[in-house]
Amino acid sequence: MDASSFREAIFQVHSHGRDRGHYFLAAEDPRFDDRHISVAGKRLLSFGSCSYLGLEFDPRLIDGGVEAYRRYGTQTSFSRGYLSCPLYPELEEDLLPRIFGVPRVLLLPSTSIAHHVVMPALLAENDAVVCDHQVHRSV
Repeated sequence: MDASSFREAIFQVHSHGRDRGHYFLAAEDPRFDDRHISVAGKRLLSFGSCSYLGLEFDPRLIDGGVEAYRRYGTQTSFSRGYLSCPLYPELEEDLLPRIFGVPRVLLLPSTSIAHHVVMPALLAENDAVVCDHQVHRSV
């Protein structure tokens, strides 16, 4: 298959999925209050959240987030290799190890960096890694 045929096939699949309403949807809710969302007038259970523990509306986390914003502002995206926000040591060295019951945790800022750090430590030269089509591209 030449490049233009391949691009055309991708475009057709994309258009078909979009026309059928599989993606590029918009939630209609004025605010989120649980795991449900409204799309095209239908109330749906959302599996799109990254809140695996279901804590996105926990008042303790919301209050803690508001307090952190008041103390440090919204732009504390320092690279921890150069400058650490005062919140990080408390979180990394005290709270997370206690939560998980371990002496130390390794907290990485992105999925990509986690893959680049952890995969070489877990795999040997002759190991095979089998991934499906939805694997993160950094793997």
